[in-house]
Amino acid sequence: MHIRRIVPVALAAVFATACIDDPTAVEEEGAPPLSQEEIEFLGLAALLHGLEAQENVEDSTAVDVGAGRVTMPFASGVAALAPVSVDRAISTVVSCEGTGEVRVVAGLSGFFDDETGAADLVFTLVMTPDLCGESSDGFEATLYGDPTLTMVLELLTEGDGVVDIEGSLRGGLGALVDGRVAECAIDLAFSGTESAEGGTTLSAEGQVCGRPVSTTLGAGAT
Repeated sequence: MHIRRIVPVALAAVFATACIDDPTAVEEEGAPPLSQEEIEFLGLAALLHGLEAQENVEDSTAVDVGAGRVTMPFASGVAALAPVSVDRAISTVVSCEGTGEVRVVAGLSGFFDDETGAADLVFTLVMTPDLCGESSDGFEATLYGDPTLTMVLELLTEGDGVVDIEGSLRGGLGALVDGRVAECAIDLAFSGTESAEGGTTLSAEGQVCGRPVSTTLGAGAT
């Protein structure tokens, strides 16, 4: 599932009406809070890092998700034992656009049936940004892992040419944004599909820095 090729096509946020403890405050006294656009940028950066980390785990475990199918080369030739249980622990690193990286401790569990193509795989990824520099549309930020983020992503298919995607991204991150130091809580849920006809599409919604946000990601150019 080539998440790196997914392109954000819409991102909208509105101010939260719930009672929260100033989620956009920065540590420097008197400094302005994060803007709506800066919050959107941080949330999208965190989500895309998580999806790229999931792709790294696929590569590390020889799991291939594409064209609406899940394949696992190491399971080929053992059809008599189908379905095959999967339980792996992996450490990986996601490179950032600028400096730094995101360190990831991941687990992969579930099953794969080489006879039918059915699969139910769950990726659990604990991510710690390490001075991760990102920029987009005039916004720049350096992300650090205090606290960390956890993404849980499930891939489910009956072998019918469509892979259903369900997941969540929860935790928080620290960020240096335009000279201001901030901490931001993140709680997002997302779902979508991967198929030969439609590529990969995802929709996510939840809260970033205490504000409700939503985004739609669609398949981009190869």
